[in-house]
Amino acid sequence: MPVAGNLLHHAVEMVLKHLLAEKGVTESDLHYTFRHDLKKLWRATKSSLDDPSLNTYDPIVRTIARMYDVRYPRRSYSFQMSLRKEPTSPATGPAVKGLRHYHLSLEDADELMTALLTRSTTPEWIKGRLASGDAMSQYQRENFHSFV
Repeated sequence: MPVAGNLLHHAVEMVLKHLLAEKGVTESDLHYTFRHDLKKLWRATKSSLDDPSLNTYDPIVRTIARMYDVRYPRRSYSFQMSLRKEPTSPATGPAVKGLRHYHLSLEDADELMTALLTRSTTPEWIKGRLASGDAMSQYQRENFHSFV
């Protein structure tokens, strides 16, 4: 699986599990009921937070969840990534016939992670994690939707 998609899937999964744990979901349920099923985790998190504004992120969560299938692909695929939100234009031509196409917008993913982090952490907590080296300047330079 493309590294960015895999890392993003796991990052979103861990934040969702953290939010559910804060709402009282047991470690056993997180492991055995949800496993790595991002769609199940997302539905449970939205329900537990009772925040209709999270519905905005349904499409990006579905995209990230679908990309998990690429971890152990059963068929060939093409993967595209864009830095900003933009219309997708999958590869065309005979070489891509029958391929499953995946597209990830890092700006969409950034918005999702910002929405989740604002519900589970404080800016001070994030700043503490960005204290070494040039982590803070890199975060501010590379983030479209800065949390701190």
